[in-house]
Amino acid sequence: MALIPESEGSELIDEGELEKLESEVTEMAQKVSEYRKTLPEHLRNTLDSALSSSSHTFPNIASGSDPQLPSSSNRLTISAGTEEQECEQKMIQLKEIMSRNAQNIPKVVKRVREFTHKLDSLDGRRTIHPAFTRRRLN
Repeated sequence: MALIPESEGSELIDEGELEKLESEVTEMAQKVSEYRKTLPEHLRNTLDSALSSSSHTFPNIASGSDPQLPSSSNRLTISAGTEEQECEQKMIQLKEIMSRNAQNIPKVVKRVREFTHKLDSLDGRRTIHPAFTRRRLN
């Protein structure tokens, strides 16, 4: 693979590409900030609608006033009621976990920025092999 020497025309192309990339990065940053603001609420709403659409109804569980059912059937309805309660508890726990994860997104973004800064500082000290660095025109 031969290296092509850079000319004035290729520098202009590189600057144009750089401007294009910078504009794409700013657009992506705006999208990320928008998603960070709307995603937790959107996830909660989606989960609530999914839970409400898939909720099961068990008639006569709360009243328990069906004298024709044998005792084994009563046990089945009671166990179904406990299964429903367990399912509801699991859904509540899932909502809490999702909410906590959504709240931790800014912390993760902050850590990514910190490590990016550390990598950039290593690049300034020339401790990163040139094959792994990006070319800067500044």
